[in-house]
Amino acid sequence: MGPPSPALSLRTTPALRTLVMPALRAARMLQASEPAYRDAVRAIEDDPLYQRLSRGPLGVFRRAARPARFCRAALEPAALSSSFDSVPEEAPEFYKLIRSLGPERFARYFLGEEEHEDAAAARALGLAPEDVRRIRAFVDRFFAAAGSAPSTAPLAVPSYPVASLSREDGRLEVRYLSAHYARGRYRIDYDAIAALRRAGAFTREEAARLRGMVGAMEALNAKLTALDAALSAAARGQSAYLLSGDRSLLRPLTQREAAASAGISSSAFCRALSGRSVLTPWGQTAALPDLFPSRREQVGRLVEEVLQEGPATDEAVRRRLLERGVRVSRRLVNLRRRERAR
Repeated sequence: MGPPSPALSLRTTPALRTLVMPALRAARMLQASEPAYRDAVRAIEDDPLYQRLSRGPLGVFRRAARPARFCRAALEPAALSSSFDSVPEEAPEFYKLIRSLGPERFARYFLGEEEHEDAAAARALGLAPEDVRRIRAFVDRFFAAAGSAPSTAPLAVPSYPVASLSREDGRLEVRYLSAHYARGRYRIDYDAIAALRRAGAFTREEAARLRGMVGAMEALNAKLTALDAALSAAARGQSAYLLSGDRSLLRPLTQREAAASAGISSSAFCRALSGRSVLTPWGQTAALPDLFPSRREQVGRLVEEVLQEGPATDEAVRRRLLERGVRVSRRLVNLRRRERAR
């Protein structure tokens, strides 16, 4: 009889919990639905503590809008109307005022990362300071509500369309359909938080709530980082297919190599893809995982396409694939053919 097995302790040390809990929180958020993401954002930003720390001279928390990553179709009057319970009577004139600024000036003063004082923005835009404050309030309300606007995606789509891919000047542009994603990551001034704690700025209850709030923001940031990486990898790796709509140009691109290229873990990348889709330039919906086929999957699909055109020998199939720019051996074609026959 051998020596007894060592007892396995299930207790975790404080240091281990520090490492594990944020990872678990981020993993849960990566798997969360888009409505759950929206609710998490609202739970943070509706908290009086967040509002106190994100405004005025403290400025502990910031969010940098990314107007170029937002699908501008959502700023059309119909979409704006659907984002609110009611639209003010003066809304048409108000929208006209916003449009008169032009996309660049509107983005710079109301959506950009650089902060502008109301008076300075008013002088630069030729507006009254109260108009500037009114537009800022409108932007805040829009971003808070737009995530709950009805989706324009087909109801039969089994996954959630998170972004729109469009052809613009021969290039592929990726834009989020959710304003919550377009708002970007939270900026957290950890040094300022530590200084406020030392100064006794928080009650015990507020300090505990602050820890949970910062952890939630970090999880939201991790999700957006992974989703950004997945969309960028899909757009870059499958640009020929997405610009043309020609499925034969869909190339092998594994999730593992795309994740490594983006510098994030394979598990985070996989979770970012799961259950999500994009709207293609030709108006259809494509599941994000389908844009990352393995070489095995890709060759199998191409062999299937060739054989559907009529009987062909392994060599004939190999030559047809070579014409499409896919170099495979007759042995691999035969293997895929046998898999197909099972």
